[in-house]
Amino acid sequence: MNELGASYKKIEILNVDDIQIDKMNEAIKLSLRVEVAKYYQYKNKKQMEEHPWLETRTHEFVFSFNENKRSDSYSLVDYKFEDEMDYSGEQSPNHNLPTIEEMAKQYTAAVKTTNDISIMSTQHLYNRSGAKSYAYNWYNKNNPDFRVFANNCTNFVSQAINRGGGVNMDWWGDLRWWYQGTQNTTSWSVAHDYVYYARRNDDAGGLGAYYISNVKDLKIGSLVGYDFDNDGYFDHLSIVVNYDSNGEPLTAQHTPSDYNRPWKSVNPSAKHYFIQTNDYWYSN
Repeated sequence: MNELGASYKKIEILNVDDIQIDKMNEAIKLSLRVEVAKYYQYKNKKQMEEHPWLETRTHEFVFSFNENKRSDSYSLVDYKFEDEMDYSGEQSPNHNLPTIEEMAKQYTAAVKTTNDISIMSTQHLYNRSGAKSYAYNWYNKNNPDFRVFANNCTNFVSQAINRGGGVNMDWWGDLRWWYQGTQNTTSWSVAHDYVYYARRNDDAGGLGAYYISNVKDLKIGSLVGYDFDNDGYFDHLSIVVNYDSNGEPLTAQHTPSDYNRPWKSVNPSAKHYFIQTNDYWYSN
């Protein structure tokens, strides 16, 4: 974090719940589910504000019983935790879709079809600042107009583009992107499916996108994609909302909730992809 121009100011435990105590022979296992806020502040105060990095972690303590002449007590003998960066609960991507590498080979074709818009279409500007404002307003809570997924990252990104960026849903194309009631397309809520949709979108509604190679060229409202398992499928998306003093993007995301987070700190060991959203979308 320091290398990226930020430093922690404090760490605050917000809530402790789901306390479970299990007796195991001569030991006691104590499990706590803890919500933690890590506050950090960037050196460039003109650009940045102080924001918490919210995490939910499950802490497990194991105490063993010690008996001695002075007193009977328990000593801590083991400790471990699991944070909420567990993506097993997300809707699974459609493995019939091409892998990231195969999608990248379609780059030229994707750009060509994106610009092949019917003469009867109306061009609309993607409101990048609106997408940023939506991300700020909802990064640490859930909009009640939408259901919440175990991995809510792509649902959050879709909301920011639709509600904040003013981009209409895509109801009628061969590839669709929409949410209604408790129903939605997988492109709305699953990272890999969304990227596949956006890169091929040339319909009325929705927003096209394309890969770029330099992370510093990403615009506000564009995306960073992450392949955690190195299996060729996106596991996570975050949306660009700011830049640090070195011009590196800072992102907002859900699962876990965060705003102004350095793009690479989400998972430094993951494969990263830079997804530039188009400046315009179209309607008939």
